Amino acid sequence: MENKFAELIGAKLTDIGRESATYVGVSKQNPIMTVDSVRLIFDVGALVIENPFTVDTGESLHNSSEDGCETILQMLIRARVSDAEFRRQSIDFRFDNGYQVSISLRNEEFSTPEAANYQPNNGPIIVFD
Repeated sequence: MENKFAELIGAKLTDIGRESATYVGVSKQNPIMTVDSVRLIFDVGALVIENPFTVDTGESLHNSSEDGCETILQMLIRARVSDAEFRRQSIDFRFDNGYQVSISLRNEEFSTPEAANYQPNNGPIIVFD
């Protein structure tokens, strides 16, 4: 099976930002949904995270819903992805500074149509839903 993350191995994180996405026609109860997400910008593309995620520093675990999680993410700027793995319950990205970002793929944690998407600088967008 092709590794969807092959391009990200060795990629350097250059910035972190926030963005909003609008989904139309998701459900009758919620025909228009606006979602805030975290954008990890690499030298080869961007990873947009919509589902809950954790950052493991090796010493502490930080949940995306916690105050201060974005400050922890800032510690990843200039770090390189050393490994990436698509698992049944999560997508895990390990960095050369020892940190790990895990995006939840648990059914009960989906609040939007997609968990995350990867937008390479060149090539098609990969959606994780």
